Amino acid sequence: MYQMQRIISKHQHTDGLIALFPQHQMSGDISYDFGPNQEHGTLSNVSSRYSDHSVTRGHYMNASGYDVEVASYNDIYSTALKNAFDGDAGALFISMKTDHAWGDVLFDRYAIRLAADANNQIEIYRPGAASTLYVRYASDGNAKLMDFTGKVWTTMDWFTVGVMWDRLVNDEVTVWLDGIQKDSGVGLGTWAGDLAATLSVIGASVNDGSDCWEGGLGIVAIYNQVLSDDQMTWLSKP
Repeated sequence: MYQMQRIISKHQHTDGLIALFPQHQMSGDISYDFGPNQEHGTLSNVSSRYSDHSVTRGHYMNASGYDVEVASYNDIYSTALKNAFDGDAGALFISMKTDHAWGDVLFDRYAIRLAADANNQIEIYRPGAASTLYVRYASDGNAKLMDFTGKVWTTMDWFTVGVMWDRLVNDEVTVWLDGIQKDSGVGLGTWAGDLAATLSVIGASVNDGSDCWEGGLGIVAIYNQVLSDDQMTWLSKP
C-alpha cells in the first residue's frame, strides 16, 4: 500500500490537479476522488479489484477491473469537474492493462473520454485495428490523433499514458508513456463547450458502458494547467 500512497501523494502535491481517481476502492459503487473537489464518481458493473493481485507497482495496486461483457464504466462527471476543466491547457494521466491480445482486431475499447462533443474531446482508446492505441485531442473540430501502432503495443503488462495540451503558449499536444515523451502535434483549435455529462467517463466512450475497456484501469489524474516536461516524466513514470 505504501507505493499506492506515494503515487497518490505525487499528484496531490502537484499544482493544477482537479480530479484524482485511484480506482482502488475495496467494494461498492463509489469511485473516490482524492483531488481537491472530492467529487466522487459512480461505478457500474466494475470489479472492485482487478484480477491480477500479483502486481505490486504503485500505479496499479488494487486497480479496478473493466469487462466488456457487462459494459463496465465509471461516470466521473460533476459540476465541479466541468467548471474546473480547461480544454486549452491541461494534462491527463491514466494507467491501464489490456486483457485482450494486441494482435487481435476488435471493436473500439475506451480507457477514458473527456468531451464536450465530437469536435472537442480528449480520448484514449484501442480502435478496431490490430496492435494500435490511439490518443486523440480534438478542439473545435481540429483533431490531433497520436497513433502508437508498431511502437510499444505488444505488452500485456501495465503502462501509463500522460497527455498534455497547451494551446495558449506552445500550441501543442504531447503524449508520454511510462516517463518518456513519445509523440506530439501542433496546430490546436480553440476548445468550445463544457464537458458533457454523458461524455466524462472512465472505461467507456459514453456513460452507458458503450465501447467498454477490457482489462484493468488504475489511477486517473486530471489537471487544468500545463505541466513541465519534468513533471510529465515524474507523474507518468511507474
